[in-house]
Amino acid sequence: MLNEGIQVTRKSPDEYKAIKQLITEYMSSHEHTIYFAMETPGKTDYGDLDVIYVTSPAIDMRKFIEDNFKPAKIVSNGQCMSFTVTTDVLPAELRDFQIDFIGIRSDELESELFYRSYGDLGNILGRVTSYYGVKFGGQGLWVNYEYVTSMGKQAQCNITLTKNPGDICQFLGLEYSAWLDGFDGSEQRMFVWVKSSPWFALDAFRLLNTEYRHRTKKRPGYIRFMEFIHVPVSDVTQAG
Repeated sequence: MLNEGIQVTRKSPDEYKAIKQLITEYMSSHEHTIYFAMETPGKTDYGDLDVIYVTSPAIDMRKFIEDNFKPAKIVSNGQCMSFTVTTDVLPAELRDFQIDFIGIRSDELESELFYRSYGDLGNILGRVTSYYGVKFGGQGLWVNYEYVTSMGKQAQCNITLTKNPGDICQFLGLEYSAWLDGFDGSEQRMFVWVKSSPWFALDAFRLLNTEYRHRTKKRPGYIRFMEFIHVPVSDVTQAG
């Protein structure tokens, strides 16, 4: 999140759409392909724009951002670079808006877009699967496997089950077509979709470790889902 004197404001859907279009056109004019996750149904304002690109040794995206958008500062957090545009790529009235450039590996582009789509949906599905020991994130669906090496040492590896969005939905007993259709623009229908999974369990949301409890309080979409399933955030207890 940008701070330290850099003012950012939330934008209306029309302003957000204009920013998205201008950034897309500019990147295309410089022969950069970018991607966007699906928007949260019924969203009324926006705090940032997530611009997803495929990383490559041939592209120094940070330098491109510095040279073309000339931000006062870039805040890096893992695979994400956050900044505001100060050049005429955007009109002056739209520059006080946070842009996040997120670098993704080419083999994980599809699964990352699936996980990042529809706001907090990826986090919610991750809670559903974690309850059963299966992990879900931008890398797809996987399980952690612990074993003993030939030297007698404990070790762990990840076993990928699938990175394909359609297969992930099938695994969870969910209709992929509903996801593709955008839940008819309704967050409520998205929540009903999650709850229809045979994997869904209320205790997955009642019992959270410290990290998830902290995250829950910061995610409005997650909180609305908790209200939908009638689990007040105040009722969440420590797992384990």
